[in-house]
Amino acid sequence: MNEEASRSYADEDKKLNETYGSLLKNLDPENQDLLRQAQRSWIKFRDDECRFRSADSVGGSVHPMMVSGCLAELTHRRIKQLEALSDCEEGDLSCKVPRRN
Repeated sequence: MNEEASRSYADEDKKLNETYGSLLKNLDPENQDLLRQAQRSWIKFRDDECRFRSADSVGGSVHPMMVSGCLAELTHRRIKQLEALSDCEEGDLSCKVPRRN
């Protein structure tokens, strides 16, 4: 179970890096810097959140699965957030990369 959870996280992390890279290359330099800063902050949040969520299992055999499961879940959510920034309706001022037709 630990190995499967670890693979699941690795898959999500790979997808996150692809999604992040794609978004980054479509931004102007100022927004690239802002996204980099946001992503670094998000990674710290994700890691801290998963340490908190799995704290009661430290030392147990289930701990690696708990950490990997949390990392996979939060990483999947971040992918969806970044995808939403990459494909939104024209006129959406919160959108960084408008949908291409």
